[in-house]
Amino acid sequence: MFDGDGELNGQEPFRLETTGDDEFATDIVPQDVIDIVLNGLSGSPVHQDDIIRYTELSAAGVISSLCELEVSGRVKRLEGNTFVLSS
Repeated sequence: MFDGDGELNGQEPFRLETTGDDEFATDIVPQDVIDIVLNGLSGSPVHQDDIIRYTELSAAGVISSLCELEVSGRVKRLEGNTFVLSS
């Protein structure tokens, strides 16, 4: 826990352990999951819940895929958690 000065109370900070040679993980979501999510999108807005139902993937997998696709510029997030393919 933090004390009033924003310092840890005698505890070591949490550190993630890596298991591979890479310093950072590059594949957060498997490419096949991303491809399935992309197939559920079009030029018309689609709500993330509809993508989850259509793809039958876990909500976490779909939302993670949509975040990666949004960051990479392949999809656009619109209001109400709807998504469209970027043009």
